[in-house]
Amino acid sequence: MKLQFLNTIPLEIISGGNIYNHHIIKGLINAGHVVDYNQKPSHVNYDISIVDSLYMNTINTSALDCNKPIVSLIHEIPKLDRATLLFFSTYSKFVVTGAPIKQRLIENWNLKGENISLIRPGLAKYWSKKKQYNRQPRHIAIVANFIKLKGYDILIKLITKLKHYDLEFTIIGNPTMDENYANEIINAITHLKAKVKFHFNVKNNEVYKHVIQSDIFLNLSQSESFGMALFEALSIGIPSISSKTGDYVYFNQFPNYYPLNDYAVTSFTNTILDWINNPIKYATYCKHFNKEFRTWPHVVNEFYKFLENIK
Repeated sequence: MKLQFLNTIPLEIISGGNIYNHHIIKGLINAGHVVDYNQKPSHVNYDISIVDSLYMNTINTSALDCNKPIVSLIHEIPKLDRATLLFFSTYSKFVVTGAPIKQRLIENWNLKGENISLIRPGLAKYWSKKKQYNRQPRHIAIVANFIKLKGYDILIKLITKLKHYDLEFTIIGNPTMDENYANEIINAITHLKAKVKFHFNVKNNEVYKHVIQSDIFLNLSQSESFGMALFEALSIGIPSISSKTGDYVYFNQFPNYYPLNDYAVTSFTNTILDWINNPIKYATYCKHFNKEFRTWPHVVNEFYKFLENIK
């Protein structure tokens, strides 16, 4: 099988969507297929074209061969003009990574459910489970790129309220996607003079090394198609406090998941303080997911079967 994978950003940029893309592409290539990662449509005779959602609002749709299968891989729903939306809804099959985004496509784009396939992400095999927990949490990890809607405005307020406690914050993210916003947030947090360590553009295995050492994983995002970083933390048993975003119904199966209905700094702050002051309550979330991991080979196999069915 010969495919072209169309996206606007280099595959090396760290994001939840790119982690997914990287594993799909690598898995298909390892299985003997040809996958060209392009920033503009090629005239090479491909069997299938895969279009990342980041690319959908900039692509010249006339450059795509609508007589060959087209797959729209939706990590976030893009804003499309009427003609572009009509093209993709007519000629494309859709893959989403979380259940809520599938429902939004049905409601907002009037797509049929049978035209949308849900293929959730997986976990790298080196993400092994946490073996030992501290009685009282003091190390909090946040994994989110420095872009709007990831909750950095509320994180600044949260750190301000908690900086006098014996807590350390580890913040992992990519600052290059919106550099002005990233600099503004990083400077604001630095000026708080709290115990905060930043790690920029780290590889996924390095993310694991930081997350596994944490006592609490904090997800403040207001917009997720799935919630890759949260999924990784939950899978290895990190007690996780999260906004109710992404595939939150799916995450309810994890015993270490604590979703908040109220998206407010007081809700996050009070929950963290409750866990600090009540070790017995905190211990109830120091648990592992008792099922097998959903690994990337499983995901690649699902994706390949999907491609075979539409070829």
